[in-house]
Parts: sequence; C-alpha cells; structure tokens
Amino acid sequence: MHWYAVRTATRQERKAAEALQEVGLEVYAPQERRLAVLPRKDGETAVTGPLIKGWIFARGTCQQMQEAEALEGVSSIASYRDKQGRLIPAPLNAQDRALLTIIRELEAKGEFDRTKVKRYTPAVNEVVQVVDGQFKGWIGTVLEAIVETRRAKLTFSVGKLEVSMDHLEAVA
Repeated sequence: MHWYAVRTATRQERKAAEALQEVGLEVYAPQERRLAVLPRKDGETAVTGPLIKGWIFARGTCQQMQEAEALEGVSSIASYRDKQGRLIPAPLNAQDRALLTIIRELEAKGEFDRTKVKRYTPAVNEVVQVVDGQFKGWIGTVLEAIVETRRAKLTFSVGKLEVSMDHLEAVA
C-alpha cells in the first residue's frame, strides 16, 4: 500500500475524506485552525479548515485509488500516463512521504493553530512597517484600522494603500 495525493472537488475536502474512509482507505487531511469573520457572528471565530485547499492524502493500493476517483467529493488522483496512454495513480515518492510526515508532526504540535497567535492591531497615526507581502519594507502612517476585516489604510510617501494588519508591525 502507498500514499497518494487526492484532488478534491472545490471545498469538498471533508466529504472526500469521509467517502475514502468509508471504502476502507486510510486518509490524512491536514487541518489548520484560524480566526475568521463569519456572517451573522460578532467579531472573529475560530474555524478549522484544510491546510492545503483542494488536496488530501489517502493510503491504499493502485486499484483502490483508481476506484476512488468515482467517490463523492473526489475530483481526481495525482496520476501519470503509462506507455499505453492509460492514467495510473502516482504514489508519493520518498521525498513527498517525508514531507507528509513532517506536516503530520507539525500539525500534532499545534503549529497550524493560528488562533493562538497574538494579533497586532495598529492605532490611528501610528507609524508602522510592512513586514510581509509585495510592499515589504515600506514604512507608513496608519490612517484607519478596520478591525472587522483586519485591514489598515496607510499613507506612504508615494500615496495611500490598504494592507492586511497581519503584515504590519510597529516602528520603534
């Protein structure tokens, strides 16, 4: 038996995992916890969702994986074409299996629990630096902090810009 990468239908990771388990396959669907603003809820709520959107992993035989493509929630199995042009499910190679093991270990340690992170919310007129993304290194002044969407409107020497608060830190 080998591990295979399974492409799921859009937003159907859980449904695909359940269907694969029902036919006796071992399934690993890496998860993350994060804070999200949900409709009809006040403030942020902790939600659990896929760490790798659209992909899960299943352990079984090549024949089982070929049959699994017909299951609800499964879009396809990562495959290759043999010399006759047939699609054959491609088992994960040693490097991919090692990466999968690392992801499992990190998940078990809680490394993908983003709800524990202390989140920075800048104040109006505070000088901040962008620490991630395409504007990394830019320094600006906060015009407005929009807590509901975790966005901040900043002014820079070249103009105004809206940036995720998660990409900001205070300038000392």
